[in-house]
Amino acid sequence: MAQMLIEKPMNYAMHIGYPTEGYKELIERLENIKLNMKPEMHRIISVYETNEKIRRIIEGSIPKEGSYHRGSLVSIICGLDDKKSITLSALVELFYWATAWLDDIADENTLRQNTLSPRMSHGNTVALYISNTLYGIVFRVLYEEFKEDNKKLAELIKYFSTNFHLINRAQAIDVLLSKKKVEEVTIEEYMSLI
Repeated sequence: MAQMLIEKPMNYAMHIGYPTEGYKELIERLENIKLNMKPEMHRIISVYETNEKIRRIIEGSIPKEGSYHRGSLVSIICGLDDKKSITLSALVELFYWATAWLDDIADENTLRQNTLSPRMSHGNTVALYISNTLYGIVFRVLYEEFKEDNKKLAELIKYFSTNFHLINRAQAIDVLLSKKKVEEVTIEEYMSLI
């Protein structure tokens, strides 16, 4: 996905001779955020999850390598200072992983980016609660580390809560629709999924 959003268009632009000076700074910022995001994710999990077993499950289920493009792009768009930018990036990625693990339960996936899904290592019930634990950590960190930025905090909570609602709503609709025969699904029902 990151290649689709940044790398491929940039390489093509440079290939055809399009001036890319402004993009070089963007790519450097994205790389800097990515470099600092993994340690920040670890810090957040270490500080906000006191149960060692739960901490190990969460950290062991996040792939060692990844594009981390979601957090990086959201961070740049929000325009926060470097420390808060890295924290926000890490939160976006952790939010993504909590959602991905729930999706793994519904879709019966075994791997995410060559890393064993928590449902495979600990079962669906534990994976469900691990996902919800991670959502709780994300919302707690949002409050505790951004509470001085009232307007920004409100925007961040709105972003996370809206996505939490829409993603899980769409997953529930998807599961309900999958129980019907294709010819029984109306266009309106299918569109409500999107």
